[in-house]
Amino acid sequence: MKVVLFITSCAVALVAAQRDRDRWVSSSERDDFGSQRSNRFDSNNAYLRVDILLTKFHNPDGVRMDGKKCDWLSACDTWIRGMIDFENPDAPFPAIPVPYSWPKIGEKWANNIIPTIHPSEGNITRELCGDRYRGVNLRVVIQDWDGLGSREDINFFDCRITADPDASESTAIWRQDVTCIPVYKGHTMKLDFKYQIYKISRSQCNPQRLATRFRGRR
Repeated sequence: MKVVLFITSCAVALVAAQRDRDRWVSSSERDDFGSQRSNRFDSNNAYLRVDILLTKFHNPDGVRMDGKKCDWLSACDTWIRGMIDFENPDAPFPAIPVPYSWPKIGEKWANNIIPTIHPSEGNITRELCGDRYRGVNLRVVIQDWDGLGSREDINFFDCRITADPDASESTAIWRQDVTCIPVYKGHTMKLDFKYQIYKISRSQCNPQRLATRFRGRR
């Protein structure tokens, strides 16, 4: 009888110790917004940041959307605006209202690579804070600017990202040589970009933050 009681008491103590350990692990493995840390990504309650850098725009025919030459004497003087779309990335362009008021994120003069900034800075950044992650779409408007205020549409682009975020900014990698999809496909135009996407904590996240880092003509 004593042996049975001893074994029973040991079993109870073991269960209690395991419960205490689980409670401690659960507490220690929670981040500052109360979600358990793990390698799993909760797409329904996402906290993440995406940095996107345009790298090249090719318009070898030097034409606008209507098929006419931007300039008979030189290449198009390209003016680029963009907006990161978390809300409806699969919707037809533009999805986000007022595309001509989107932030300027690049320019291309005389067929140079755009933009002239350090690649690690990104040139447009946005954060998703506690909402559903459906993917990302950088919506892009490219226009020809004649220097006197007149602008003509060259093309519109959807730059899609479907990858899950990396674990943190320190471990994030740049995905290279990604090509955007032109809305008007009748011309030999190509827009390339690179991006990094990574998880951040609730305390880091600001849904109103839309950062652009671009140094060039305004």
